[in-house]
Amino acid sequence: MSAETDHVSHNIGSADFRWWKRLVGAFLESANLVALSILVVPSILTQDSLLIILGMALEAVYLTCATWSSNFEKRLQARLQHDIDPLDRVLLVVCVAGFVAILFFGFGKHLLSHPRPYLTHAEGWEAGAIIWTGLFLFYYFAKFNLPGNMLWNKLIIIVFSVAGWKLLDLAWHSMKSPLIHVFWVFLISACFLIIDFVIWKKHPLPKEQHLSKTSFYWADVPMVIAFIVLLGYLWMHKDTENPEVFVSGVVACQLLISNSIFVVMEFGLLRPPTTDGA
Repeated sequence: MSAETDHVSHNIGSADFRWWKRLVGAFLESANLVALSILVVPSILTQDSLLIILGMALEAVYLTCATWSSNFEKRLQARLQHDIDPLDRVLLVVCVAGFVAILFFGFGKHLLSHPRPYLTHAEGWEAGAIIWTGLFLFYYFAKFNLPGNMLWNKLIIIVFSVAGWKLLDLAWHSMKSPLIHVFWVFLISACFLIIDFVIWKKHPLPKEQHLSKTSFYWADVPMVIAFIVLLGYLWMHKDTENPEVFVSGVVACQLLISNSIFVVMEFGLLRPPTTDGA
């Protein structure tokens, strides 16, 4: 009797485990993460509670259907055969969320639900770029993994994250003061440069070392140099016409270019040509 009870309990436990795996697998599907990002970002930016409630209701229906679907379990098992880096999912969410924020601030100035109509068109584009840059701090938080004490690692990245968010806040509220604004943005770029340098030198995985090294040279260094040049220009030419518009355009363009290069590098889309035998 005891053996039979243990067998039944084991089956129930296995069924519960499969239920939990289907739920987590459904939530972590790339399509679902993209849909959630497209939903959540406009909901936060517009502060529309009805939109987020409707979206969460649809998400709950999807997760419920996927959890109890045997077809989804087969698809999940097939997907588990492919090794997917969890960092790629984080980077995907960051990319989609940033893209939505840029579209919202760049093209949505005249939306009735726009929470910051006082931003000019140039400042709107830069606001989207600043938000996208800030989202990368979440990616670095997931990626930062140095040898040694885990608590110490997290403490380091928390300090960098807090400093980064504070600098982003200072940059956001100084767009009317071009020289000061560019100084804060320069410090933001320096912060990302330092993080990539530390990961390049200290991360235990050679793959992450290589990615951060590439990002350091092709995304961070050009960005830091560009803002140093812009600082020097603004210091020498204080009579620049429409300096707020000029600076917002330059900063937005540089941030978008650097972020795009970083994404392409992290996804491994830029690689040297190889031969068939390589």
